[in-house]
Amino acid sequence: MPIVHLIPNLSPSGDSAQLRALVRIAKTGKMEMPREGEMHIFSFSPVDEDVRKELESENSRFMVRVHELRARFAQEVYWKVFWKIRELRLRPRAVHVWGEFLMRAGLHLAKRFHARSIASLRHADPWFFAEDPGLFARFDVLTANSNGVKNAWEKRGIRGNWNLLPDFLDADLQNTLTPLVLNGGETFKTAETSETASGSKTASALREELLADLGIPSDAVLAACVGPVAPWKRWQWAVWSIDSIVRVCPQMHLLFFDPELEDRRARSLSPQTERERRSIAKFTLQYERESIVHFLPFRQDLQQLLPALNYFWAPHSISGAGLAMLEAARAGVPVIASETESLGELFPQGACASVPTHHETTAIAAATYLLETHSDRRAEQIAAAHSALKKFSDAARFADAYFNLYAQDLP
Repeated sequence: MPIVHLIPNLSPSGDSAQLRALVRIAKTGKMEMPREGEMHIFSFSPVDEDVRKELESENSRFMVRVHELRARFAQEVYWKVFWKIRELRLRPRAVHVWGEFLMRAGLHLAKRFHARSIASLRHADPWFFAEDPGLFARFDVLTANSNGVKNAWEKRGIRGNWNLLPDFLDADLQNTLTPLVLNGGETFKTAETSETASGSKTASALREELLADLGIPSDAVLAACVGPVAPWKRWQWAVWSIDSIVRVCPQMHLLFFDPELEDRRARSLSPQTERERRSIAKFTLQYERESIVHFLPFRQDLQQLLPALNYFWAPHSISGAGLAMLEAARAGVPVIASETESLGELFPQGACASVPTHHETTAIAAATYLLETHSDRRAEQIAAAHSALKKFSDAARFADAYFNLYAQDLP
């Protein structure tokens, strides 16, 4: 059962993280019904060799191949993938598109090879203009990771066969949480993995290295924003927030982990993202906060580093893209996020510090300061978040849901 995936790139992002987790689960056979077959992943940006090795490692039951193609124009995507499929003599069962920008090519490929067409939309980018809204309805399946995302698309007139498939946490990468007694009550902390011969390090060791590299004192309080830069993530608001809180908590530092920071080609492909990135840097200079705002390339060991952070900030203006928040909460990091429609689907009340989606800059600072000065409240939030994550931790069930979509016959 060959399955074709189209994804703009395999750099760290929610889409690629879910695809990579899906591949890992399929290859380990941990689903209720172990699958046989093959996946062909087409990426249109350079693929990191470590990522390629991870995805393509041999498995007798399930084969995965990554194809790196180059396309300057959207029209090229269809033909490049088409001829590659013909060259490999594939008869794909399904064509799965990740994100909005490859939907047209994916739909035409699916129709050409009589395969099921599936598109995963994990957020509703307000700056994305659909030239043909009817394109969405022609897909056999549209998936969203929350009702908030689905509703946002439908408010823009987008209709289709929607299926709700929440983001799931990859059990193989999880940071385990263990009980910790704090102020007389039980909460949770992240169990640090001891150093091994393979070179893995504890979170505290990684934190010490990070602080040393940045020249930050050991008592620094670290807030982080993670992921590809996007206008709707409103990282400028985070700069305003750190400018507010540092006046009462001078040891605060803000870290931006940007996976495209040192990738010139990726940055050249998205002028809008590059403008946003420069705008954030301009904000930082304007408020004279260069010493406490740090722009860092995405780290492959970020999963291990997460427990060493103090707060995770997500000042989003739209629903979706909740995977990073789930991973931070799993690592025992308090999450402070804008109260979008989908936030309640991720965290029940008390499991996340929510702030308004408008004028939230001082609200982020206030929520952070409240948790920093009230350790009991911080502990309660971490414990509540840990409890809430159980519904996102059955990775095998979510993987089965994807494969069931692939296996369905065309109408």
